[in-house]
Amino acid sequence: MRSNAVASCMLLASLFNGLAQPAAAGDVWLSAIDPVVQKEQKHNDTPKDYMNLFRPDAPWATAASGLRAFKISTQFGLRSTDDQLRTLIDGLKRRHIALAVELAMLVGTERCGITVEGYASPNGVETLARRINKFGGEIDYVAMGEPVWMGHVAKGVTHPEIRGAL
Repeated sequence: MRSNAVASCMLLASLFNGLAQPAAAGDVWLSAIDPVVQKEQKHNDTPKDYMNLFRPDAPWATAASGLRAFKISTQFGLRSTDDQLRTLIDGLKRRHIALAVELAMLVGTERCGITVEGYASPNGVETLARRINKFGGEIDYVAMGEPVWMGHVAKGVTHPEIRGAL
């Protein structure tokens, strides 16, 4: 039986093949719940085969060929194992897929933003970029993690699952 992540990519590939005019590579990004977020946020019902996508023999070549970028979480970029991050970077490079990262763009301070989604530590982005570069990767795209919503609406709201990312 195929793993769920690989099966999802196979479904995506069949959708690409079935379109009269396939989406251009510039139009499609892919993301999934990675092992770090899965563990921290207790997504126990989520498939645990995320890392299989980056194996050289992963059967999603057709779907991969239509992607512009694969988006990872900041949590994965900072707290995955060295082997996991290296495998992901190597797998994306092999498939010529850009690396996108969802980043918290607001800086949390003692006064505002600590443990609020969308906020990060002052050196968080630099730390993440250095770690990705360490394994030969490069951040090609950035997706912002709800800076307007959380920066305006959240008033003292804490998210325990975010604490480790700050």
